[in-house]
Amino acid sequence: SVVGTTSEWSDVKVQSVAGGKVTLSLPGSTEPPVTVDVEGLEAKAMDARLEQGVDDMISLSDLHEGALLRNLSVRYAAGQPYTYTSNVLCAVNPYKVLPIYECSTVDQYFERRIGELPPHIFA
Repeated sequence: SVVGTTSEWSDVKVQSVAGGKVTLSLPGSTEPPVTVDVEGLEAKAMDARLEQGVDDMISLSDLHEGALLRNLSVRYAAGQPYTYTSNVLCAVNPYKVLPIYECSTVDQYFERRIGELPPHIFA
């Protein structure tokens, strides 16, 4: 992920790295690749677990804005609106009814500790 000129994070594919320059493309885009001068900057690979998302973001190898937004986005797309950052519950409003508020879900989380089950408001 990189931060764009409009202060937004985007997933990018690294096409090449040479002489302090990185050529990047946006997956699924028809835009041509962009070469960026990264001399003197520190680049880190994305935690591979962000492809599927993680229940607790504190477990990520590098927790930063891009990783947090990527994880929330992946989980939201998978119908998982709740995510932990340690004992803090992050929620993204799905703007639709999900079958995760049933009485059986309340029973499932009753007397369970945070982290024993997937993140949920009932935990």
